[in-house]
Amino acid sequence: MTIQKNSSDKALSYLQKACSRAIEEALAGMLGPSSLQVEAVSASAAAELIWYRQDFQPADAGFLSWGIERTAAIALGNQLLVATGLEGESEETAVETWKEVLSQALSAIAAGLSEFCGSTITTKPLIESTVSPSVASQFSVQISISPEPPVLCAIALAPSLLEKMSRTAEPVSLPVPETGLVPQMPPTKNLPLLLGVEMSVSISFGRTQLPLHDVLRLNTGSVVELNRVVGEPVEVIVNNTVIARGQVVVVEGNYGIRVQEVLSKQERLRSLT
Repeated sequence: MTIQKNSSDKALSYLQKACSRAIEEALAGMLGPSSLQVEAVSASAAAELIWYRQDFQPADAGFLSWGIERTAAIALGNQLLVATGLEGESEETAVETWKEVLSQALSAIAAGLSEFCGSTITTKPLIESTVSPSVASQFSVQISISPEPPVLCAIALAPSLLEKMSRTAEPVSLPVPETGLVPQMPPTKNLPLLLGVEMSVSISFGRTQLPLHDVLRLNTGSVVELNRVVGEPVEVIVNNTVIARGQVVVVEGNYGIRVQEVLSKQERLRSLT
């Protein structure tokens, strides 16, 4: 399939803005926005980088690889740790902290791609590598956190990602479901009275079933295996009903959930009855 150049350029321009905005928002959540600046630049990043490959689903959405020097990842990670009251952590902890923030940003990018392409795009677990990806399209993002020197990151794009985006890069009207395909909820006169009611929200990392004798043996240090693989979305539950799924994130030292998938409006309203 031949991709028109103007469509490909629009897709690339969108990704430059999306990557800059997403990493800025993820960093600002822990550092605050006052001393932070992120922008796409024309400069080239160093050759020796740690690459974090983010594969998207479905498969035709391709992948995006984010490259950064290890020393820069350590510096950024340490700044994030200090901002949350943790100092003197190991270099590996600093790198993992940077990786967690990058994962948050990539989840936000996937959400933006879903809106851009008009179809749901989700993320797989990050793959770390020191090998530069073989791709044709690449640009750089510069992260400046005062008073430290700027950090340059490289973004590499799979051709299939640009191809998928280019198919919808021209202004188009997304298809509207025919009447009757989406069930309509009958009007509820009392619904406005319920909107101020507080409800408990819980997060499910997974479930399992244990015989009673195994439950009685549980003690400090016991490990209970759940039915969810590491990296899978966790469930957001209201009134014993799953209303959304998302990814665990860290915001100013506290755990939170970045929502990646939300059930339909009708299903969410039913969960409140």
